[in-house]
Amino acid sequence: MQASSSPAWTASLAAAYAPMLRRLRRRLLGSAVPREDLDQLVLATFLSVARAFPLSRWGDWTAVRLRQQTAREVFRHLRKERAEQHETYTQQQLAEWLPDTRHAAPVESPRRPSVRRSFVKRDAVLVHLARGTLPHSDIEVLMATVVRREKLRAYASRLVEGDTTEVERVYQRLKRQRTRLMQRLRTQAVDTAAQPSSGC
Repeated sequence: MQASSSPAWTASLAAAYAPMLRRLRRRLLGSAVPREDLDQLVLATFLSVARAFPLSRWGDWTAVRLRQQTAREVFRHLRKERAEQHETYTQQQLAEWLPDTRHAAPVESPRRPSVRRSFVKRDAVLVHLARGTLPHSDIEVLMATVVRREKLRAYASRLVEGDTTEVERVYQRLKRQRTRLMQRLRTQAVDTAAQPSSGC
C-alpha cells in the first residue's frame, strides 16, 4: 500500500495529513518559489517522503517523523532555489552593490570559501534592495549586523556608549527594527528575483 501511487492512496494520505500540510504551507510566505507553486511543492514533497518512509523503524513516531522530514525537504528545496536566484546576478553587479568590507573583521568567518562567497552574494543582494527603498537608519543596521556580522547588542552599546538602561532600550528597539527590515527585504527579494537586472 505504501509503495502504491493509486489515486485512492494519495487522496487518503493527503486528507489524513492535511492539517500538518496546511501549517507547513503557512510557514512558507515570502519564499523563493512563486506562491501558486507552493501548495504543489508541499504536497509532492510529502508524498515523496511518505513513499520512502521506513514505517517499521518509527512505529508510533511515524506522524512526527513524516512532518519533520517533509519540512526539512521543503526548506532544502527552497534554499536551493534562493541560491540559484543569487547566481543570476553578475560579479559586476555584486561588486557595485556591496561596499568593500575586507577591512572589517567579521564576527563569523566561515572556513569554506564557497560558504563565504554565498554570504557575500546574499549580502550584496540585500544591500542593493535596501538602498533603493529603505531609510538610512535601516541601512546602517543592515550593514552593521548582516554585512559586518556585528552582534546587535554590541552595535547598540556602540551607539549609546555607557548607560546600561539606555543600551537595553536601544537594543530592544533595534531588534524590532531589524526583524521588520529583514521581513520586508525577504518579500522584496522574492518580488524582484525573477528580474534581477531591473535595478541596474
